[in-house]
Amino acid sequence: GDYLIWARLFAANGQSNSFFFSLDGAEEFQWSVPAWAFNNWTWLMPREGKLWRLKQGKHTITMRTRESGTRLEQIVVTNDLRPQTPAAARHGRVLK
Repeated sequence: GDYLIWARLFAANGQSNSFFFSLDGAEEFQWSVPAWAFNNWTWLMPREGKLWRLKQGKHTITMRTRESGTRLEQIVVTNDLRPQTPAAARHGRVLK
């Protein structure tokens, strides 16, 4: 089915605002926190509005630091396709 991926991220400035991201061993890409979100914990998608087509079963998300100081608090994978902060994260549910 189709899913959105969200993460709650923190970046202080443009020198510490990015990760490398990969899903299921695909080629990594740079995921940057935009300037408007600096100095705040913010929910962001790795690719704004991208639907990720996932088959039933286990999947692997790999995130690694590109610049020191960029922080990750939580990742949510959801089939709630509304473009808003993930409800599961607000209520502390883990999606499987």
